[in-house]
Amino acid sequence: MGTNLAVAEVKIGMNSVYTCGHFYEYLLPQPDILKTRIVAWASIQRYILIFHHGWMSTQKKKILLHYIPITTIIIYGIILYMTIDLFLSCDRSYYSTILYCGFSSCAYNSTAYSIFELITGGITNIKIIAICSMILIIRLIKQKHRLNQQLNWRKHRKMAIQLLSIILLFYIFYLP
Repeated sequence: MGTNLAVAEVKIGMNSVYTCGHFYEYLLPQPDILKTRIVAWASIQRYILIFHHGWMSTQKKKILLHYIPITTIIIYGIILYMTIDLFLSCDRSYYSTILYCGFSSCAYNSTAYSIFELITGGITNIKIIAICSMILIIRLIKQKHRLNQQLNWRKHRKMAIQLLSIILLFYIFYLP
């Protein structure tokens, strides 16, 4: 009888672990896709900070152009993945020896959702990152040329190295 009590306690404990692991999935909706969305927004914001710094001059503008977009990206992910997980339910097996108890969303069983996620979560964000970074460097060169100033690479080298290293590291670790 003592053995049954111990097993019951383990089952109760394991059920709470499964629930916590399942809840954790909603708190970090597809971390790779969330990271790409935030990096894409950071690329846009970097351009704004360098060439339109007046847009961030007041607290109201900072909230509107910095905090609201990042919060929207995170909340969008949480709501999207919770909704998808609720509507696309399937039988799941939980394994206590695997990370997150082997929890996986059934969303990628849907071809339509997989294509939607590939386009909105992957391709679009990768293009935004690349285009915004290239535009930033090209605009810097054009602006120096237009003002008849020699481009002092020593002055802008740090920014260019940081920008290129962030992009390269992101692409190395994100792309297959």
